[in-house]
Amino acid sequence: MFSSEHRAAMNFRFVLVFTLTAFVLLKSARSADVPTVVPVSPFDPFVDARSLYNAIAGWGTNEATIINTLCYRPFAQRYEIAQTYFTLYGHSLESDLIGDLGGQFKDLMVSMTHSLPDYNAIELHKILSPLGTDEKSLLEVLISKNRNEMASIRDSYYQYYAVTLISAIESDTSGAEKTILVSLAQGNRDDSTSVDEDSVLADVDSLYLAGANSTGTSQNVFINIFTTRNFAHLRRVFEVYEAQFGQGLETVIESEFEGATRELMAAIMQYTRDKYRYFAQRFYGTLSVIGTLDIDLMRLTVSRCEVDLGNIKPAYEQLYGKTLRDAVYSDTSGDYRTALLAMIA
Repeated sequence: MFSSEHRAAMNFRFVLVFTLTAFVLLKSARSADVPTVVPVSPFDPFVDARSLYNAIAGWGTNEATIINTLCYRPFAQRYEIAQTYFTLYGHSLESDLIGDLGGQFKDLMVSMTHSLPDYNAIELHKILSPLGTDEKSLLEVLISKNRNEMASIRDSYYQYYAVTLISAIESDTSGAEKTILVSLAQGNRDDSTSVDEDSVLADVDSLYLAGANSTGTSQNVFINIFTTRNFAHLRRVFEVYEAQFGQGLETVIESEFEGATRELMAAIMQYTRDKYRYFAQRFYGTLSVIGTLDIDLMRLTVSRCEVDLGNIKPAYEQLYGKTLRDAVYSDTSGDYRTALLAMIA
């Protein structure tokens, strides 16, 4: 560990930067998530279930009614509609949508008939594809979930696929990437928002000794801190580290890690600093390639619309000089586009 003289100098620098960092923390604490899809009131699942049945039954399909019902309800209300539909008609809304719709519009509407834990379990299973796992998409789903949410997702995953989510991740990943993703899937992160300055300084010390002050890198030290500490604590660690050692942890990650591990660690830092910019960049990644990454676009839209899509939209426009709505409009078409734009608002 550091000498008492070195520790005194570090603490002095900490005091100097405290005012500025406290302001940053206060600003972060005041930010509030803004959804674009909120519960409707009054809500009658029987009315909605009948509307959907009438839109699907008989000759032709009333896609507008399906969109106006499913795209303007959050997960909890949509799931209640799906349960009511089965009670009324003896077969699932999912199967009827599969029989009547096609293409990406079908995939999007079907995904919106599940409960939230089931939806996330199904999305994780898609990502854990035999053709190759997309670790960055896996991180995207896992990093935003708290302990209770992860427990429900793990239960749903096992019920659907008869294997545990942890074993699925372990089978499809390796090395440090596996350690990162398994820790997140286990729900190891502290859910609180408390920040203890002594603990922050201890983590700063540990990171310095494990990386910049070492001939090698103790990756597990970085991974443990990045995947178990609460986000308010991590933001403080990032700020104090940079203030005391004159370089950001982004630079350390760049020099001490490589490949997919570096990308995952950088993504955790990015999400921790500003989750709205993180998701804006994830959206951009689905829309900026030749051929839209529709599975990712659907997941981002459905999963964020009732959480913080209202914050992600201005972040997207600030980063790319174009609204998210315009970007989605340009890259999609038909009822699929109409449904996505309904949720984006």
